[in-house]
Order: sequence, then structure tokens, then C-alpha cells
Amino acid sequence: MSIYTKTGDSGNTTILAGKKIKKSNEIIQVLGDLDELNASLGTAVSFSSHRFSEILRPFQMDIFDMGSYIAGMDLSKKASERFLSKINKMEKIIDKVDKKNKNISTFIVPGGTQTSALLHFSRTICRRAERGLVDCMIKKKKKSHEVFVAYLNRLSDLLFVLARSANNHGKKDVIWKNSEK
Repeated sequence: MSIYTKTGDSGNTTILAGKKIKKSNEIIQVLGDLDELNASLGTAVSFSSHRFSEILRPFQMDIFDMGSYIAGMDLSKKASERFLSKINKMEKIIDKVDKKNKNISTFIVPGGTQTSALLHFSRTICRRAERGLVDCMIKKKKKSHEVFVAYLNRLSDLLFVLARSANNHGKKDVIWKNSEK
């Protein structure tokens, strides 16, 4: 079987539900953002310690699952509850990791270690995916995907505290200083 089908050459694609839609459709935009998020997480994992990869790999799998639901797979109550459970798990990880981070009262400039910079980059992609999903939900009137908005919101929080943690062992966080003052 060939990797190319040529079916998308006209600007259309088929989603899971078998429905043909334009590649510019909001759903495809969100799926593209999720794909980019997953690839950026894979990059961050490849440059990070084993501890970070153990934390992040399961979330990469979740992103694929999320994409299948957004693409048309039925989101059962059980599946929605599983995602709520994963959000709770993320919150526990966030609390555990953030306890070791220094308190901050200003913005952090992305950077420091390579892992930290890559995690910050993933965080910004995650935020874009979240915004796109909210926009898509509004246009498609699809409230059932609210659990994914919460999931992405929490994932971006997790990526932030992990990025800060990656700077705890070597380089320090770069603290924003208002250049206008």
C-alpha cells in the first residue's frame, strides 16, 4: 500500500466519521495543532531526562485519543470520565513538581536549558490547540469536548512547571524584566 493516496490533492480530507471536509475546516485546524503539540512533546522528550519522558509519554498517547474523538469518534461518558481522571492525575504531578520550584511573582522568559525551552515551546502550542478547540466548539456547538479544553489547559500548566523544573538543575529561569521601566 502506498503512503500517498492523492485524495487530499483537491484540498479535502476524510475524518473518522467518514465525512469529507475541507482541510481548512476548524476540526482539521485543531487536529493539526494537536499533531504539532504531540511532535513538539516528542522532541522535548528526546532531549530530556528519563524522568520527563516517563511523565510526558502517557500524555502523548492521550493527545492521539483526543484527536480521534474530535475527528468524530463518539465520546462516551466513560471516556469523558477517563479524561477527567487524567486531569486529576496531572494536577497531582503539577503539585509535586511545583513544590520544588522557586516561587515566582513575574513572567518567565522561555529558555534556560534546552529541555526547558522545548517544554515552553510545547506549552505555547498546547495553548494554541486549546484556543482552536474552544473556537471549534463554539462554531460547531459541541459542548461535549469541554473536557478536552480542561485537559489542554492543565497540560499547559504541567508543561510550565516542568519547564521550570528543567532549569532547577543547571541554568536558572530567565525572569522577565520590564524594559520600559
